[in-house]
Parts: sequence; C-alpha cells; structure tokens
Amino acid sequence: MGEQLAWLTYLTTHPGFAQFWRPKDLEVEESIELLHVNQQICALLLWHRLGLFRGRRLCCGADVVVKSECGRAYGERFGSFCEAEAGGVRLAGGFTGTMYDACARAAENSNVPKGAVLVGE
Repeated sequence: MGEQLAWLTYLTTHPGFAQFWRPKDLEVEESIELLHVNQQICALLLWHRLGLFRGRRLCCGADVVVKSECGRAYGERFGSFCEAEAGGVRLAGGFTGTMYDACARAAENSNVPKGAVLVGE
C-alpha cells in the first residue's frame, strides 16, 4: 500500500512522467486530478487497515472524497470498474461498504452514479 501511495505521489508531482500513464482521452492535468482522488482513496484504505479510520471517522473521510468535484468525476469515470474489481462484495461496516454508502449519499445530491463504488476491499 505504501508503494502505491509513493507511485501516485510521484505521478501527481511529475506531469511530464504522468503524461505517459494518462488515459489517451484526458489531458495531463485532468488525469492528475483523478490520480489525486485515487491517492486520497488509497490513504483512506491504508488508515482503515491500520485501524486509524473506523466508523464515523471513515464515513466522514469517504464523504469528503466522493462529494468533491474531482471525486464525482472519478466516480463517473472509474466507478463501474472499481465496482467490478470489488466483485460486488459490499461488506457492512467495511471499507467497500462505507465507500458505497458515501457514493449513494453523494448521488442523492449530485450526478454520481448510484451504486458506484470507488474502491474494493
């Protein structure tokens, strides 16, 4: 997990390198914004696995990520992929369930697709 965060940090701070990893239909700046969201989700997952973010604290962190404009864009672009990656597993009280619920709450007030899951457990 730490290596993934380091990789994301490198990509988000080196636009010249990030251009080689971006989806072809995105500009580098847009791609970096989505990488920042992925980085936030990875940090939340790491803190959750370490026992630092549980219950309401995890719920609030997930809400902050998915309610942001970039978080909504990430959910729209990668939500179905992340849901497939999670294998449809939605553990109550677990990280995936919390992210699913945060997306559902955000969808009530925005255009985040209902049922989008931003990361699997």
